[in-house]
Amino acid sequence: MRNRILIIAAAAAALSVSCKKEDPDKISFAIEGDASFEKIELVESVDATVTVNAPGKLKELTLAFNLGDINSIVNQHIGIAANKGLGSKRPVFDLIGDATVVTYLQGMGVQAGAALEGEESYSFNLSKIMLALVNGQPIENNTTFSVDIIVKDQGGRSASRTAKFHFTSAPAISWKENPDFGTVTINPSYPALPNYYQVAIAAPGRIRELSVTLDETSSDPKLKQWILNRVTGNHAVINFVTDPMAIAAFSDWTLPKNTIIKGAEKVTLDFRFMESNLYDFTGGITDTFTLSVTDSYGKQTQAVLKFRIEQLYL
Repeated sequence: MRNRILIIAAAAAALSVSCKKEDPDKISFAIEGDASFEKIELVESVDATVTVNAPGKLKELTLAFNLGDINSIVNQHIGIAANKGLGSKRPVFDLIGDATVVTYLQGMGVQAGAALEGEESYSFNLSKIMLALVNGQPIENNTTFSVDIIVKDQGGRSASRTAKFHFTSAPAISWKENPDFGTVTINPSYPALPNYYQVAIAAPGRIRELSVTLDETSSDPKLKQWILNRVTGNHAVINFVTDPMAIAAFSDWTLPKNTIIKGAEKVTLDFRFMESNLYDFTGGITDTFTLSVTDSYGKQTQAVLKFRIEQLYL
């Protein structure tokens, strides 16, 4: 008899659970584009459009930013009344009720203001807001930020969701032996040390494109032709990623040698070929190269390198 009662009780409990329905007015969050709430790369090429669904109709919508060392800079720059006196504490944006926030966001094309109150669904580009706030600020590679999206509807329901952003530094180009990238004079009578012409590239976001372009308008015509003989196409462009001919011809001038550059985080280009082959050139002319590197997020960095071979007397 006891077992029978227990079975009936369990069945009743199961029936109760099965009949329980989820609140149709529950607030929910969704994200579109190239990201997830757990990791959004902080770069223009990645879109993070957030949609807030509030069947009970929006009443309050707030963004609370966790920006670490630049919290105070954002507070001062934006001048949001609610953030005054917070110092290094996180900035808070009221997208519906704070006129200063509304004006700021509308200025960048983000819908905000009293018109949002009563809406059941609202979408906004969170990446655009984040990029505007951190623009011009020094940020270390591999930094993580977060934003709490806090919602309250007209029925008193509340919910929140945290979006995490990750920052990867743009590629960097450095020349240890010539940090100011001044014009390098190549004198056949005084050869430089082997590592003098090595230009280092660091790309935390991994290399997608890497090329060296000779300024053909003022270059040594013999140097131009020397490069054209080693690359595909009609222009003196050494493409280390997509041109098999150039990759093969200049493989000895990449360090580590014969490295696969696409997808690499670090590579060094050795411009010693200018000195090693100088008797193939005219001399007495300043040659200008533009080194360009783009990472997988589309962040690009360029550097100008100038070489002048002393007049050759053969």
